Amino acid sequence: MSSAASFPNQARARRFQQSLLVFGLCACAVNSGCSRSWYRSRADEQAFEILGEKADRPDWSLPGSYSIEPDPESRLFDGSSVESPSLPDPTPRLHDYTIPPHIGYRPAPALPAPPPEVETPATTGNAPAATSGWQTTGLHHATHSRLKASPRSTEDIILVQLAKQEGNGEPDDFEVVPITVPPDAWESIPRECLSRMFEFQSGRDEYATSFGHPPAEADRDHSTRISLDDAIALGLLNSREYQFRKELLYRVALRLSLQRFDYDLKFAPFGNGTGAEFDTRRSTAGSSSRLGIPTQGRMEALLNTGSTLVTRFANDVLLTFNGPDGFAADISSELLFDLTHSVFQNDVRFERLTQAERDVVYAARDFMRFRRAFYLQIATQYYNLLRTYRQVEIDTLNYVSLARVFAQRRVELDEGQAARVQIDQVEQNALAGRSGLISTCNRLENSLDGFKFVLGLPTESPLNLDLAELHEITRQDEIAAEMELVRRARERLAFETDREGPDDTVILSKAAELIARIHGAWQLQHAIPTESTGDSTERPEDRVFAELIGRLRVAELRLLTQSALKGIDEVPQDDGSPASIPTRSIEFVRSALVLLREERHWATQLNASSDQLQALDAEVINLHRQLSEFESQTRDVFGMITVEGLAQLQRQAGALRQAAQAATAKSAAITDQLLAASGNNPTLSPVQLVTKILKDSQQLLDAESAGLKSVTVDEDGALLSALNRRLDLMNVRGELADEWRRIKLASDDLKSVLDLTARQRLSTRNESNRTTEFDFDESRTELAVTLDTPLNRRAQRNVFREQLLNYQVSRRSVMALEDSIKRSVRVNLRALRLAEEQYELGIARAALARERVISTQLQLQLGVAGVRARDYLEAQTDYSEALSVVADRHIGHILNRVGLFVEMEQLQLDDKSVWPGLHDDSLQPDIDISPRQFPAYDELPPDVQYSDEVLNEFSRWNGE
Repeated sequence: MSSAASFPNQARARRFQQSLLVFGLCACAVNSGCSRSWYRSRADEQAFEILGEKADRPDWSLPGSYSIEPDPESRLFDGSSVESPSLPDPTPRLHDYTIPPHIGYRPAPALPAPPPEVETPATTGNAPAATSGWQTTGLHHATHSRLKASPRSTEDIILVQLAKQEGNGEPDDFEVVPITVPPDAWESIPRECLSRMFEFQSGRDEYATSFGHPPAEADRDHSTRISLDDAIALGLLNSREYQFRKELLYRVALRLSLQRFDYDLKFAPFGNGTGAEFDTRRSTAGSSSRLGIPTQGRMEALLNTGSTLVTRFANDVLLTFNGPDGFAADISSELLFDLTHSVFQNDVRFERLTQAERDVVYAARDFMRFRRAFYLQIATQYYNLLRTYRQVEIDTLNYVSLARVFAQRRVELDEGQAARVQIDQVEQNALAGRSGLISTCNRLENSLDGFKFVLGLPTESPLNLDLAELHEITRQDEIAAEMELVRRARERLAFETDREGPDDTVILSKAAELIARIHGAWQLQHAIPTESTGDSTERPEDRVFAELIGRLRVAELRLLTQSALKGIDEVPQDDGSPASIPTRSIEFVRSALVLLREERHWATQLNASSDQLQALDAEVINLHRQLSEFESQTRDVFGMITVEGLAQLQRQAGALRQAAQAATAKSAAITDQLLAASGNNPTLSPVQLVTKILKDSQQLLDAESAGLKSVTVDEDGALLSALNRRLDLMNVRGELADEWRRIKLASDDLKSVLDLTARQRLSTRNESNRTTEFDFDESRTELAVTLDTPLNRRAQRNVFREQLLNYQVSRRSVMALEDSIKRSVRVNLRALRLAEEQYELGIARAALARERVISTQLQLQLGVAGVRARDYLEAQTDYSEALSVVADRHIGHILNRVGLFVEMEQLQLDDKSVWPGLHDDSLQPDIDISPRQFPAYDELPPDVQYSDEVLNEFSRWNGE
């Protein structure tokens, strides 16, 4: 065979080898492709790029921590491969999730603490107790002894037994014997409920008083304690709904990436590849084999004019073996360019891109709106839990108070001082109180489980709340109650001073009560914000209050002593009772002794020297000795009843009175000297002193705002601001524009369908056997116009009419949402105003109920006629209910304030989805309506050639 003859065969062989190589590469591409990781990362890259573009507005920006992959510390985290996850282990498990250590805190075991001390009369003197807060309610009257109390010790009435004087006790002193809660009252409470009772210092103090030691650590809850910020952090980590919302936003962005891809020049998703077909034909003349390898590649793009561009490359290789000509190869190729444009229905081609672009903006707004609603949801459940915790404390104090009363009534029943019906009434109320306490504890546990479910935590996970905020809320309530007590005490004092012929002793007593109330309010205002706010360290201000109370008390006792002496001097000489003068002298000297002890106590507060204190002690001891001798002699004389003895007794009574006058004068000189040395005027009359106290107390009431901080916002301004800012309203307006746009598209379908098509085909020359050797002489150009006349548009007509109705439905939806927003804002504003007003009424009710409990119990102890155990029980019930109402209204005000900011779309969350303005009471809603920074009906995708009708309508309302 010549070289010229072999050349075509060699060329055919090379082309055959090239075709096989192409076929092999295609087969490899089919088998391998790109990895799962590459596809996932590319999808994430494009979706997050779109979100960064669409969510760059300050009003609906994404948090910097936004990611659809759960955090490794999350319960939702899947440790298997993201691209090839494994099925989870179906084995049931409990306690398989641990709260991250940086969230919340775990309390350390408490050190053993001594039980609360009860001071005896010998160690406290006779200064009146300064009660403060709802945690302390001490009893004192006349010369009764006082109990040591801290601002947050025990929130209940301190019940006492008044025992007779024994031995050489001082006159008019009463023995103070606290009645503790019996152990069986604690043992009847379930252990789970006890742990909730011991969350509060008041409950632990009551337990320590009953048993002499604090509760065991095993009875305390050592679970992780979380604040509201910690709860938000846990919700972001584990909430299934929050994770779904993040993924939903991602899905919308991912769909937009596909719609944008339509406008890129790209390979078609299918129709790109090759194949092989081999067949053998046999006949009597012989046999031949053929191998066909058709290959095709297709590219397409949607242009911003609405035209569709399609490019296709087709290659066909046909190899014949053992044919008539031996081996033969036939290779041909075709290149196609196709451009189609619709004249009247062009806008519909942009619809999928347009809607996808706008849907991402809607989804970004929805996500921001959800974040705020999610914050409100968690805050609502968190504060409702705090409210339940507070109710546990209130029910605890109510129950232990009733249990203590029941214990006292049993003692009185044994001594014949109380009727059986009274103890039955108290026992019935104590049982009801225990039932209510256990029910509240059970409700708390159920609410905690529900809270864990919302946060995405397993319900069996140990979790507790950080009660620091509840203590602060309670402290604010206590301050408000104390200020109300100050106001009431001031009103009583002002009433007494304005009366005609006022009683100076009563005025001084009321003034001392007012100072004690002011001292209590001051102590609460300056309490250390810890779990136990009791502060045993004396501060300079405490001394000032104590000195002022001592001064008022001394002034009152001086008046009482002078009144007693004046009563003796006014006894007629012809009084028929021979024992009148000695008896009244004894009463006078007893009053003088009380005054001396009070002067001594006051001198200690005025930093008296040791010599001065010894001199005062000597006067007390000397006068007490003289009184004891005179009382003994009086009993002897009254036993004999002789004229000489009575005359001598009267002379000795006069000498005793003179000694008492001298002792009181000396003690008064010492204390007046100390008072002058401290910079005060000791010559002020009671009226002058009380007038100054009234003036200063009014200044305190004017300066201290004890109520809730008001949200001062104009209603119309708030409504306009909400309508201007609400993200969901923006979305509904955007959807209204979408419905309007669909009217235009539906109306286009009523027209004729006119399509313009231009097609160019390029082919290889015959017998060239080259893949890319196209011959323009073999090309073909096609121009086509297709017209479909609207002879039958019944279906399109119905769609158009329905779309007109859909638009009106959407328009009404906008109006409904606007009205709903206005209604919600108005409801929140009214709720805030109502909470502020009702809170003040609740505080007044709580203060009045507290005074009722104190006075009723005191009258019941003293046997005042007409006062029964039922009166005390009713007062105690009203007091507990008043505390619950105050707590409900305070916490409700906090939640209503958060809700108002959510309704007005002004809850600005940080990257941790926490609202920094939660505890900033000075933060007010912004009602300034600035010009809109974004289009009213949202934007259309740029660089897309919509029809003039669409562009003009959007430009008109979007200010373009």
